[in-house]
Amino acid sequence: MARTRSGELTAEDLVDLAASLAAGRRRTLWLREPLVSLGLPAATSARVVSVEGTTVTVRPRGVDDDVPFEARELAGSRAAAAAPPPRPPRPPRVRRAAAPAPATVVDAPAPTPRPAARPRRGTSVTVLLSGAADGGWTVEHALGGTRPTRPAPVSPEAVARAVHALGHPATSAAVDAVLEHARAAAQAQVAELSARLERARAELEALGG
Repeated sequence: MARTRSGELTAEDLVDLAASLAAGRRRTLWLREPLVSLGLPAATSARVVSVEGTTVTVRPRGVDDDVPFEARELAGSRAAAAAPPPRPPRPPRVRRAAAPAPATVVDAPAPTPRPAARPRRGTSVTVLLSGAADGGWTVEHALGGTRPTRPAPVSPEAVARAVHALGHPATSAAVDAVLEHARAAAQAQVAELSARLERARAELEALGG
């Protein structure tokens, strides 16, 4: 497989990969950058699933989902994926001749803002539910390699319904344990407040109220 000096996949590489898949041969590439949302470091191996133009869909090692990447995000060997990108050559120094008159300063045009990157089709999403013993629950998610969103509050009832709908007994048991602990704490607080109210009423009656 031909490769550039930077280790990026070339157009010839993509044609070769597509031909190998069509012939039923297994091909492996390596991630050039870590995929934080899935806990994958750089140089993780990934089996090639499909090639469409410059988009290569792979299944990284230890992951059950197919993830699309641009060709420049993958390398044809582990060494190329682990190696740092080459440093661009320094431009040659040019000596300036003494100008007879001060040069006119021309304002450079403002850089055009780059549009926000759209999520790739088929990018994986990670959803995180967090609960505390006091009954407070939050939810957050991360799309692909992006940072997680800010935790948003959700009701315990909604959490219980969502988790039970997943049909995962171990997860349901863990959530039920936290909810039961919060329920018991709330009941104890209600009992304590009721007892204090009864004592206050008794004191008021004793004072002739």
